[in-house]
Amino acid sequence: MKKQENRDLVALRWATWGINFVGLAALYSFDPNPRWPLALLLTSLGFYFSYKRRYEKNHWIKSLMALAMILLLWRYLSSLFENLQDTRLPLAGMLAWLQSINAFDLPRRHNLKTAQLVGVILVIVTATLSRDLVFGFFLLLFLSLLAWSGHQDNLLELGLERKRGGVPAAIAISIALSLALFAVLPRPQYRFLSQVPMSVRQFLPKSMDPGVRNLAYPSGMKKSKKFNPKAFYGFSSTLDLGFRGKLDSDLTMRVKGKRPQYWRGMAYDHFDGLVWRQSRPNADTLSTNKEAFSLSSNGNEDLLYTFYIESNQTNLIFLPQDPHSLYFPTGQIFLDSEDGLRSPVILEKGLFYTVTASWASTLGIEKARIVLPRNSQKNTSGKRYLQCPPMSERFSKLAREIAGKEQSPFRKLRSIEAYLKEHARYDLTIPPYEGKDSIDHFLFVEKRGYCEHFATAMVLLARALGIPSRLATGYLPGLYNPFTGYFEVKTDSAHSWVESYFPGYGWVPFDPTPGFLLPEESPTAWSQFSGFLREVPWLMLVFSGFLLFSLFSLWKGLASNLLPSSKLFLVFLRRAGLRRKGGHTAEDYLREMEKRGKAPDPSAVRFIELYQRARFGPGVPLEDLRAALREAKLGKK
Repeated sequence: MKKQENRDLVALRWATWGINFVGLAALYSFDPNPRWPLALLLTSLGFYFSYKRRYEKNHWIKSLMALAMILLLWRYLSSLFENLQDTRLPLAGMLAWLQSINAFDLPRRHNLKTAQLVGVILVIVTATLSRDLVFGFFLLLFLSLLAWSGHQDNLLELGLERKRGGVPAAIAISIALSLALFAVLPRPQYRFLSQVPMSVRQFLPKSMDPGVRNLAYPSGMKKSKKFNPKAFYGFSSTLDLGFRGKLDSDLTMRVKGKRPQYWRGMAYDHFDGLVWRQSRPNADTLSTNKEAFSLSSNGNEDLLYTFYIESNQTNLIFLPQDPHSLYFPTGQIFLDSEDGLRSPVILEKGLFYTVTASWASTLGIEKARIVLPRNSQKNTSGKRYLQCPPMSERFSKLAREIAGKEQSPFRKLRSIEAYLKEHARYDLTIPPYEGKDSIDHFLFVEKRGYCEHFATAMVLLARALGIPSRLATGYLPGLYNPFTGYFEVKTDSAHSWVESYFPGYGWVPFDPTPGFLLPEESPTAWSQFSGFLREVPWLMLVFSGFLLFSLFSLWKGLASNLLPSSKLFLVFLRRAGLRRKGGHTAEDYLREMEKRGKAPDPSAVRFIELYQRARFGPGVPLEDLRAALREAKLGKK
């Protein structure tokens, strides 16, 4: 009579359920929709039902499952056409319900493996959606369950009993090393993809305002006198240097990209001594029927940046330097006079868009001998970038002293940048100052200030030397998270810097604020990883502790993982004065004892025979093996 197949597989069933639980829980952490807990409830009921009926034919269950899968396919295709721009959530929903249906018929190992595969795909889909370290917790749990499941399946394949010991430690150390390797590996950009990330197309409002809209200052900076820490006051029609306050550290957006850059929002060209504004506030309308807005045709589109908005923003579209194409979810945008882009709708949480750009280094400008034309003051297009409010004689003298005998405009700017970094201090606690000579007061009296003071001072010093310049505002690159691959930009990452014009090169950024440096070269993966750990020291402690615990557990587990008979054999070798050698059999050790000039005692030979039967034969009671070891007469004790 044929032996009935073992379909209990309790450990493997728990591991498979755990993998699916992790996938659905991770999805819920990203998209708190009640359908994910409902799918988990149905999946759990299905696992229980299929275990109870694991030896039944279940033909009627299979028929109902087939009907449910047909309905699921119809629902998936419908949701797919509704979300053509991003099909990941529809795919995740289809897989979650597919697993809920499939869970009602999992009688054998290969059925459980299929269920595990669905759980793996769910985790992969969530990995493409997740943008924070919360997913890291689910990933660790998932990898542990997957490794444990593989171990259980391997034991079943070999027909062995479940063993404990070094396996959990080996799993832990493998995961720790894998995550460390993952964190320092470079993230290549795949430009061959036909579709780039972009939110679903949004309907445009009937009346569209091309002006700058900042939710923290709805009435504009002219009427708003109270500082709001939730948003930067430099994202407005005006920028008042008399404003004071410290911004919150709330997460604003995440940026997926290869190189860190300053994320530019807007720029100003006119300064009256206290307030910056755009002298040409009107904006042009850009429309497209294609997938992307074409912003430039110069250079190669070798960089890809995707911006994920994490909290409600202004309507400014943040861009890297030298953007080429913009994939944005509206058919119209606005272009202001200072090359800033504005959306017809507020950038709300959940919106995302992609920009292609080229990497522009200042190395070529630094080596080139660029001389600005003498009549640049009379040039109509550049005149507004040389405008200065009435300045003191000491200010003009300082500009000349900093420039010295330098002829290169680029080197003059570098000298101004270095002077400000050395002779003034970045400080967010300076008292208010409302005078029209705010920069003169900053340079010669206060000698400390915000980034806006440093940037404004450099713009005016550059203009005094005949170099067209303007003030730009936006965000710093943010903290790079090597585990997620995103730059995490916070509200207090808002920043101001300088843009100067060079014929043949365009606008080139400079940053005179102490402690801030424009990224010139692409950082190595290790420098980004170490920088992240410096900013998040607790993660380094957790990671180091996890790795040390894994090593200790592995060291302790190696001995405990040995079979009892093998442990007794090692005691036998130690008492006999023999060293363990790789590849030696028990008979080899007996022959080694004979080479010493005396044949092994029969009691020693008996122990070896019993050990071989216990280890490789039908088995021997452990007590008999211990008794044989006690009775063995060896040459050394």
